[in-house]
Amino acid sequence: MIAFFLQGLAIGIVSLIPGVSGMTVAVALGIYRRLIDSTKNFTKHWQSSLDFLLPFWAGVAIGIGLAVRLVAYGLTTFPFPTAMLFIGLLAGSIPLLLKQYWLATVGRKQLDRPLQLLILVISFCVALILALIQLNSPLSGLSMTFPTLWALFSLGVLSSVAFLIPGFSGSLLIMLLGFYALLTTRLMGFMHDILTNSLYIDWNSFFFVITFISGFIIGFIIFSHFVMAVVINYGQLTFASAFGVLLAAPLAIIVCTKALANLQGSISVVLVMSALLFLVVGFMTTYVLGLYSTEFTREHPHQGS
Repeated sequence: MIAFFLQGLAIGIVSLIPGVSGMTVAVALGIYRRLIDSTKNFTKHWQSSLDFLLPFWAGVAIGIGLAVRLVAYGLTTFPFPTAMLFIGLLAGSIPLLLKQYWLATVGRKQLDRPLQLLILVISFCVALILALIQLNSPLSGLSMTFPTLWALFSLGVLSSVAFLIPGFSGSLLIMLLGFYALLTTRLMGFMHDILTNSLYIDWNSFFFVITFISGFIIGFIIFSHFVMAVVINYGQLTFASAFGVLLAAPLAIIVCTKALANLQGSISVVLVMSALLFLVVGFMTTYVLGLYSTEFTREHPHQGS
């Protein structure tokens, strides 16, 4: 159970980083198939599923709680080096995604390359356009209204779909749609009230977080029944669209985090060197993790799209 908790902890931490796919890390850790199967078959094998899911999701929750403060601090105090860390982490996951794409073609009929390229270009353009929209009209705040809560619930469902598919980042989707800073701020406020046993609870933050989480949970339960079939039967198109988003992700991260504002005026050697160091550390972290990925090779050597 400790191993499941630690695996969940790692996935929770990386899932908060825009551009990094939590399920790509799950594949690298060899638990992706078990996570999907435990969720799908919970009613049939509830005891064994619970033995895995409880410590796993506890780890995810704590990982997100630990990461949210670090990410918020980094983006506020050191936006450019932090953005470079994000870019390094997602760049290091590309070899693993390429491996998954190759496995998705083994024993399957190759789809037309132009179709795959078209999907890649479309996903790239959509991600880029969403990032540019945030540059011109960033989301500054939302009032507690039914349309807002419905938008947060729907965002939770969409994020669960992105979270479930290896190569896609739910956090990047949230960032591209303009909710990342808002949700992380609300989450920190909610955590502060809970951890300090505050008599005053920010109910706005509470309902923001709970509504999003509710959408995520419902989406995860529903779409976990279909995601494996999508990855197996439409793997080439799935990973082509993931590559498109990944290609746009570095620019999207720079734009959405306003990292270049850190470079206004004089550029110090320390700033540049720290940014490069963060880039390399991020890359090596996910790259080395990907080297030990065996799940899809072991369990799905003949499956793809």
